[in-house]
Amino acid sequence: MVSKSTLAVSMCVVLSFFSFSSELFSSVSESFSSEIEWKLFLSSPNSKSIITTATSPGEAFIIDYEDISGNTGSEKLLEALDGTSFLIQPSPVNGPLTIHIILNVQGNRFESANGKNVCLNLSIDAYVNGIKENGRGFFRDSPLVMTIPKGSGLSYLLGLINCNRSDILFVYYPGGIFENDGIETRSYTSELTVNIIHGSTIVAGVNSELGFPASVNHSTWYKVKKLFE
Repeated sequence: MVSKSTLAVSMCVVLSFFSFSSELFSSVSESFSSEIEWKLFLSSPNSKSIITTATSPGEAFIIDYEDISGNTGSEKLLEALDGTSFLIQPSPVNGPLTIHIILNVQGNRFESANGKNVCLNLSIDAYVNGIKENGRGFFRDSPLVMTIPKGSGLSYLLGLINCNRSDILFVYYPGGIFENDGIETRSYTSELTVNIIHGSTIVAGVNSELGFPASVNHSTWYKVKKLFE
């Protein structure tokens, strides 16, 4: 027959286990469900961000031109990027994550890269617990997906360098060289998506100008649509 003292000890052990499990689950759940803070800058992360917001897990950060106030001097570019989104799913870290997106601009044009005109030039930096991370491979397990919707904005950006969607190329631009390993561009009828695994400077231009063959993957519907144009 089990004594009362033995039962009491057993109950304490069971309760302690469930308490520990609950706290552990809560901690893990909280870590992976943390919001992501996004900050959008023009040219310098030391300047004041023009957009600061937070997104829940699975929610994209979308550039909303109406959220930008004041005279930035780059209104045409910002208006062209209206509706462009950035999504990380799931978060690649267990702690508070802040993403800085810096648009490298000179007025209403993007800064050139290696003397080449580009239609997009932005830098992506990740901060965990307020500390800047090494961007190399930071998004490898959870790629950051940038989506540019089809429309007047995308047409304006492509028009900056007289480029069509079939010849557009997105590459990393770390340390003054172009790299195309670990970045994928897909063209759909309604949007252009770019899968990014490195926190780095990213530029977009005509593939031949950047020194790489065309690498845009077109969806089946996009190819079918082009046949009837």
